[in-house]
Amino acid sequence: MIRGSTILGLGAYIPDEVRTNAFWPDSIVKTWHRWEKRIVTPGVDPGDAPAMHPVLAEETAKIEGDPFAGMRERRVASPEMRPSEMEILAARRALEAAKVRPEDIDLLLTFSLPADTVSVSTCFRVQHALGLKNARSMGINAFCHSFMTMMDMAHQYIASGALQRVLLVVSTKYSDIMDYTSSISVAAGDGAAAAVMGPCPEGKGVLLSRQFTDSFFHDSMLVLRRAPLRPKARAYAFGETQTEERFYFTMHQPEVARAAVAAVPLWGERLRAEFFGGGRFAPGQVNLLVTNAAMVWYSPVIARIFGIPLERIEDNILTLSNMGAANLPISLFTALEKRRIGDGDLVMLMSHGGGASFGGIMLRWHA
Repeated sequence: MIRGSTILGLGAYIPDEVRTNAFWPDSIVKTWHRWEKRIVTPGVDPGDAPAMHPVLAEETAKIEGDPFAGMRERRVASPEMRPSEMEILAARRALEAAKVRPEDIDLLLTFSLPADTVSVSTCFRVQHALGLKNARSMGINAFCHSFMTMMDMAHQYIASGALQRVLLVVSTKYSDIMDYTSSISVAAGDGAAAAVMGPCPEGKGVLLSRQFTDSFFHDSMLVLRRAPLRPKARAYAFGETQTEERFYFTMHQPEVARAAVAAVPLWGERLRAEFFGGGRFAPGQVNLLVTNAAMVWYSPVIARIFGIPLERIEDNILTLSNMGAANLPISLFTALEKRRIGDGDLVMLMSHGGGASFGGIMLRWHA
């Protein structure tokens, strides 16, 4: 049995605390003149990656010289809040929006960065808290690409008739693993999102999904256990006196990080060929493009490569910053709140994550 699969309901948890650029004192900002000042620098040799794409060069040039890379605000969860708590709040809202009872969920998929514990996955805590008594659950880790990976998996289960309803939950709490003396930290926000997927008439919902892996970038983004870097600067700027080892998000090989950034438009070109090369879809038909915008330049670069007008982008990068895997579903959530998506609209999703994995999904919105 082949049928359609669609998003039945979305939910989000966005922390109340707004952190502006004023959080970083000048004494820290002035140190960002090294490679980490700009992961993307026009003219920098990306090593084994191809030369910088002209569209990427044009978009990154717009923020050149800005130590905050165009970022303005980000949200930060309280230190006491567990990632699973954010996930539970988002999931409850998604179930309510979908009008689906907890006992009707067949499968729960979760991703947490970081998780409550190194192991096991938060999926079991989330399942217990929500009362998903008939579901099986598992953790999925494709980093920032996790939500789309889950969507693709759920689509296969639902379209084949194996399952009826799947709950997808992702969270990112960068504030627990971020070194705030690093310029990378300006792009880091906290948030969680959830979606319920279920069956729909054929021709609606997910129309095409294409997912890929480029393992050259396996060291581009890592969470490593190490002692704090620059302890004197941390103590002076933020009053932190911690010296013991902990887990930190890092781009410890700048040449690989630069190469990964240079690859983004090339991944976009691969997806353009997959989605628009066969005549099934045309860029002008797309009503809304939603990406997991990692930086300010990300969505405009992808839109230009796809040939989709910039006004058809939905992202929250300026106000919510980069929330990892939660970016894409939260942008979908806010697009619905703004009534930017209606029944029958053609919505294209694109994301990528460290490792690296990337992909796209085209769906006909089914309200």
